[in-house]
Amino acid sequence: MFCLYPSKFYQKIHHIEPISQILKSYSKHFKWPNLSNLRMIDIGAGPGRILLSIEPLLPRNYREIVAVDKNREMLDYFNSVPKDTRIFSKLLDIETTEIPDDLKGRFDFAFSSYCFTFVENLSQAFKNCRDILKPNGELLSIWGQVNQIHDIYRFMSQNERWAPYFGEFKTWKSPYDNENVLNMIEEELLRSNFKILKTELKKNLNFEGPNLEYFLEIFDSYDFLASRIPKYDLPKYKEEYLGIARSHYLQVNEDEEDRYPVKFRFPTIICAARKDL
Repeated sequence: MFCLYPSKFYQKIHHIEPISQILKSYSKHFKWPNLSNLRMIDIGAGPGRILLSIEPLLPRNYREIVAVDKNREMLDYFNSVPKDTRIFSKLLDIETTEIPDDLKGRFDFAFSSYCFTFVENLSQAFKNCRDILKPNGELLSIWGQVNQIHDIYRFMSQNERWAPYFGEFKTWKSPYDNENVLNMIEEELLRSNFKILKTELKKNLNFEGPNLEYFLEIFDSYDFLASRIPKYDLPKYKEEYLGIARSHYLQVNEDEEDRYPVKFRFPTIICAARKDL
């Protein structure tokens, strides 16, 4: 997943509060909150705002936090942001076929927020999560059941004007958008030798924002294939791309007293697991 504007994405992160709430509520299932010298890895950390927002929830005597992402531009931005000296970054694609030796068996806790929305090979991703964890290391992964960006490209591919640019999305469907998604995930976890602590699908989780522009800028920052469109067609393309985002994913409450009148429904998968010896 490539985000064109990491600074805009950092400023407009919209799921800080839900992620913090999930981390707090799931902490009771884990042993890591009571560990001294905790080593943690944040998988798909992006520009790092989510990580830095949850860092105060971690044990104060943690030893290190490694933020990994496959996007160098995102990590460059993350490296420019003030943070604790125990937090640093490393380039890593969680779907790689070979985890670097210096990451193997290193971490007590692997965390990921919405990175797995874009994972295509879940089996490889879970295997790699296992490989980077210490014995009895723990995993908390949170991700979207639906990939809205790929879904928008699917809609665009059905339009004759844009079909040549998005042909590979014509029949695309999220592998997690099915009724048995938790069974599928649990089977993958077991195959990767994890002990399942808890899995959950929050179908009605909403992100909230002050106005449409707030969310439309987020959708714009996620449009990683806009470079395919000729410059002369870009304004029309953006109009239709953002039009689909607005009509399919955003709900507006006209109540003027509502501080956050725009809702972005984002069905969310949560899985908590422990490396099984």
